[in-house]
Amino acid sequence: MRLLSKQLIRCKKYGAVLVISLIFIVIFSALAVSLASTSTANVQIANNYIKADRARAAAESGLEIIRYWIAKEPNTIPSEIELSMKMQAIQSNLKNKLNGATNIPISDVDPSNNTVTIQPVILNTNPVQNFGVVFSLADSGKKLRARITGTYSDASKQIIVDYNVVPNALNSKGVFGYGVATKGTMSMKGQANIADVNITVKSGVYIEGDGTASDAFSSTSNTSVAGDVSIADPYATVSVGGSVGGVQGGVGHVHIGVPEVDFPTPDPQHFLKYATVQAIDPKQATVLSNIIIEPNTNPTFAKNITINGVLYIQPPNQVHFSGKVTVNGIIAGAGIENGHNGTSGLTFSGQVTSNDVSVLPDSYGALLKQETGTFICAPGFQLAFTGQDLNMGGAIAGNGISFSGQAGGIVKNSIINYSKDPDSMTMVGQGTLTFNRSDCSKPAAGFDPQLPDERLDFMPDSYSEIAGQ
Repeated sequence: MRLLSKQLIRCKKYGAVLVISLIFIVIFSALAVSLASTSTANVQIANNYIKADRARAAAESGLEIIRYWIAKEPNTIPSEIELSMKMQAIQSNLKNKLNGATNIPISDVDPSNNTVTIQPVILNTNPVQNFGVVFSLADSGKKLRARITGTYSDASKQIIVDYNVVPNALNSKGVFGYGVATKGTMSMKGQANIADVNITVKSGVYIEGDGTASDAFSSTSNTSVAGDVSIADPYATVSVGGSVGGVQGGVGHVHIGVPEVDFPTPDPQHFLKYATVQAIDPKQATVLSNIIIEPNTNPTFAKNITINGVLYIQPPNQVHFSGKVTVNGIIAGAGIENGHNGTSGLTFSGQVTSNDVSVLPDSYGALLKQETGTFICAPGFQLAFTGQDLNMGGAIAGNGISFSGQAGGIVKNSIINYSKDPDSMTMVGQGTLTFNRSDCSKPAAGFDPQLPDERLDFMPDSYSEIAGQ
C-alpha cells in the first residue's frame, strides 16, 4: 500500500512536469511561428520598399530623359493653331527629336483623349524595370502635363510634371531662331568660335546659300560652332575642317536642304522719329544723343564715345569708331535690304559695349525705351568688327558682316546678314561669339513683327509623386 502510494505521487509529479513541458512547447512554438511570420513580413515589407524605390528611380530616369528631349532645340510649337491641333504639333516636335532613338517609341495622338504616349522604355529585363509617359494638355492648353510611370517588377510609381506653354521670343520660323543667319555664304578661319551659354538657346547657323557660289559654309580645323549648321540650298557644298555641334568635321550636324526660314524686313526708318539732332563735330563729340549723321559725312570717332538713344545714319556714309564706344540704344543705318555697293559701312576697331535701350533715363521717353532687342539695324551697310571685348546687347543686321582679329564677346540676340555675296559673313582670327539670348522677352525692334511661336518651359514646382495604379 505504501509502495502504491509512492508510485501515485511520483506519477502525479511527472504528469505535472509533462503538462508544464507541453505548455512551454506550445508557447515557444507560438513564439517561433510569430517570429517567423514577423520576419517574413519584415522581409516582404523591405522587399516592397526596395521595389517601390526602384520603381520611383525608373520614373525619375524617365523624367530626366523627357526633360532632356523636350529642352532640346527646337523647343517650339506654332501659336496660331487650334487647341485640338496643339497636341499634334507637340507630338510631331517630339517625334522629330526622337528620330533615331529607337528605344523610345512614341505614339500618334489618341483622338479620344488628345494624349500622346511613350510606350514603356526598358531599363532592366530581370526583373523588368521600365518607364512610360503619357502627355496631355491642361489648363485650357496653357500647360503640357507629363505623367511618367516607373515600374519595377510588380511595383509602380508615378511622377507628374507640367510645362508652361508660353510665347517664344526667339521665333523658330525665322532667323531669330539662330545665332547667325546669312543669305550669302559663310566662312570661318583661324580660331574663330561660335558658342552659347544655355543649351535651350540656339547658337546654330542658318545659311540660305547660293548653288552658283563657292562652299555655302567653310571652316578651318581650329574653328567651332556649338550648334548645328543648317543650309537651305539643296545643292550646297561645304568644307568643314572645324567642329560643328561638338563633332570635328560636323558629321551629323551640318544639314543641307532644310526648309527656308523667314528673314524679317528691316525698317531703320522706324527709328527716325527719335533722332532730333543733326549737327555734330566728330573731333569734339564724346556723347551722341539722338543724332542724325547726314550723307557723305564719313565721320571717324577717334575718342571714346557714348551713344544714347538713336544714332541714325543716312547713306552713303562710312562711319568709323576707333576708340571705345558705349551704346545705350540703337544704331540705325537707313540703307535698303536687297542691295549695296560698298559705299556705306560701320567699322568698330575698339571695345564695344551695347546696352538695351531700356537702360536710358525716363527723360528719353517711354516709347523709345520700349524699342528693345536691337543693337544695329543697318541694311545696306557693311559691318566690320576688329576690336576686342564686344558686348552686344541686341540684334545686329547688315549687308556683309565680318569679325576679325580678336573680335568676340557676348551677343544677346541674332546676327543677320542680308547680303547674298559669297563669304559676306566671315569670322577670321581668334574671337569667340558667345550667344546668350535668355533675356529676349519680345521680337527685336525695327523688324517686321512676327507672331512668336510657343515654347515649353519646365515648371519644377509642379512636381508631384503618387503610387502607380
